[in-house]
Amino acid sequence: MTKQKLVAIVIVLLLICSNIFFAFKLNEEKRVSEQLRADLLAADAELPIIEFNQLFVDKVLRAEGEVSFETRLELENKVRDLNDAEMLEQWNRFVNASDEAEAQSEVKELLSLLAQRMND
Repeated sequence: MTKQKLVAIVIVLLLICSNIFFAFKLNEEKRVSEQLRADLLAADAELPIIEFNQLFVDKVLRAEGEVSFETRLELENKVRDLNDAEMLEQWNRFVNASDEAEAQSEVKELLSLLAQRMND
């Protein structure tokens, strides 16, 4: 074998090995990218829950007096926007509570459900 053929074979082998290496790296990066995309979608899904939770804490739990009609309407719309039947049902149990003790119990359940949804 001549020296030129040997150099050509070595170069071809190096190119093949580098292609295999980069193919594995590309596959790994695709997997990481898909995981990041899934995490981003999960975070986007949690955002309305977090916004409702923050609004509820600010407007209801920190309220000095009675919660205004506009605030209740805003909260009602936010909870409906969650498209979560269980959350809406718990919200309705809270707003339809007959006395303060029942309302406190239902708000605990609502906050527990919100925390659960944020951890899912």
